[in-house]
Amino acid sequence: MSIQSRLSVKVKKFVFEKGLLPVDVLVQSNYYPVVFVEPVFRDGLDILGLDISSIEFVEKAMHQALVTGLTSISEVLELSDGQWNHL
Repeated sequence: MSIQSRLSVKVKKFVFEKGLLPVDVLVQSNYYPVVFVEPVFRDGLDILGLDISSIEFVEKAMHQALVTGLTSISEVLELSDGQWNHL
């Protein structure tokens, strides 16, 4: 049984031109999926399972934190509820 078939939430990546796409979890060794969303928005993107490292500027902040050992934040982004924030 594959890792993907055992997951109740499917891992997805975000591609700006195409939206959310399924991920083959056997391609890379690390994924950082969203596993909890509150409150649930019915009119926005279903981000449950979204691998946040698939968003280039978020992955860049994560990499910077890993390399420097310091806290890092992403560029500002618009959330599904219309508010702006950092990750």
